Amino acid sequence: MRFLPKLFPRRWLKDESGAVVVDFAIMLPVFLMLMLSSVEMGMMTFRQTMLERGLDMAVRNLRLGLYSSPTHAKMKDEMDTTSIERYTMIRSIAETMRNMPKTIMEINV
Repeated sequence: MRFLPKLFPRRWLKDESGAVVVDFAIMLPVFLMLMLSSVEMGMMTFRQTMLERGLDMAVRNLRLGLYSSPTHAKMKDEMDTTSIERYTMIRSIAETMRNMPKTIMEINV
């Protein structure tokens, strides 16, 4: 114990500046992982929902008799086409909303 004061001056033992940086360095990767995984989960849920909707619409058209001779490939193409059309529609709505005037002043000009 006698050598401790020679190796580490007492002012360094009492100095607590930088203690928050250690907490930040430990928590930042955990926080980023949680945030990015929630974004990824949202994208996966969106894709799953779009595929389910495409399947529902393709099966509805099949049950209504809109296909003369349904095959596996034709149903798969219809499901993909329906989900892609829906995704394109959502993107076009988002683009339209982005280009809309933001305030009343822009409408009157």
